[in-house]
Amino acid sequence: MERKGGRHPVSPIYVHSDYSLLQSALSVEQLVKRARELSIEMLALTDYNTTAGHYELQRYCQAAGIKPIFGLELDVEYSGGGAGAYCTYRPNKRGLSKHTALSIAARTRAPGGPGAV
Repeated sequence: MERKGGRHPVSPIYVHSDYSLLQSALSVEQLVKRARELSIEMLALTDYNTTAGHYELQRYCQAAGIKPIFGLELDVEYSGGGAGAYCTYRPNKRGLSKHTALSIAARTRAPGGPGAV
């Protein structure tokens, strides 16, 4: 479904790049290029436990006229037991330092890392 102007009214919000090891072989540049080919207005990057692709996402999206959405997929351990995945998003650069801190904590399993929810 397209709206006037040929742009897609929906945008992918769960996308991994090659920064998510063993989960994607596509670079951020390739993802943005494909999004532009499909006339996608916004693109979220939700790499697994890392924000390493956020700078590239911003740079390539800006050049392509696409709104970047900065995402992060984290492993979480629940206080009642069990574990799962949690995705968090930032529509702009504000709050990215929190994403980076969460990413570091998740990778190091530091206290306060993949936290009790």
